[in-house]
Amino acid sequence: METSSRRPSGQQRSSSLHFASSAGDRSIVHALLRAAPPTTVYKKDSAGLSALHVAARMGHHRVAKGMLRSYPDAAELRDGNGGTFLHTVCRERQSSVVSAVIKSRTLRGLLLDAQDRNGNTALHLAVAAGAPGVVESLLRKGEARADVLNSDGDTAFDLAAASSTSSFTMVRLVVTLVAYGAQLRPQRQDQLTPWSGHDVVQGIQRTSDSLAVVAVLIATSAFAAGFNVPGGYSDATGQVHLAGKLFFDTLFLDMFAVATSVVAVILLVYGKTSRSAVGSFKSFAWALQCMWVSLMTLILAFYVWLWWPW
Repeated sequence: METSSRRPSGQQRSSSLHFASSAGDRSIVHALLRAAPPTTVYKKDSAGLSALHVAARMGHHRVAKGMLRSYPDAAELRDGNGGTFLHTVCRERQSSVVSAVIKSRTLRGLLLDAQDRNGNTALHLAVAAGAPGVVESLLRKGEARADVLNSDGDTAFDLAAASSTSSFTMVRLVVTLVAYGAQLRPQRQDQLTPWSGHDVVQGIQRTSDSLAVVAVLIATSAFAAGFNVPGGYSDATGQVHLAGKLFFDTLFLDMFAVATSVVAVILLVYGKTSRSAVGSFKSFAWALQCMWVSLMTLILAFYVWLWWPW
């Protein structure tokens, strides 16, 4: 009986440096860079990926930095779609590698606004991947251009609404892009209604008022529950009936609910007074998280008290 073995297409034409870069083993990569011929660094697999692309897409920023230190011109290598390794890391949302690129003035100038065969820059791909943290790093620290058009005539801002991400992530992307002056594709301005980040800020400020009231109510309820212990107090000793570890646990939950709800109120007030769209949205988002934690811990405390065998 004749058998045949098949390797995955991604492994075809892969060198030992591809495998070492994929595993993130710096010692082996360093040994290969010293022993192997220089052409090994520039060799591509069947998908057009160099070893640098592989290390970058896996988030092994130290391996990528070591490779670039030995072969700086490897940064100019393009994959099968004409993308640099920065395109790859933005598509894979590898923020550590993006940070390493931004810190290097040479790489920043070489790669930041480079376009692949579809005309996409790293910013386009970061937006399409739904990576607001990477987008902010590219715009704030890297000063990437947000007005570059791809082959379809879209800016990065145009791709934000079309990205297949959650509505929460999409709002974060839009707010971040607006805060750094990103614009939609050029259109007839006389047929458009201008829109700015102030609309988002005003909406957040209006919502913050109602949420602040809810957060204060949660804090008040949790604070009152800490003094009105279920089961009451002993007439003889004046101590609570709910004693021991259970009392400590429930009291801790109550105090944690108070603390997180107070933090939520502070964040909502800060976001309301912030002049930055990004700052307002971040404070608003963190306040929602704190309110959620506060409410859950308060419910958990009541659940413990309710099911305690009196």
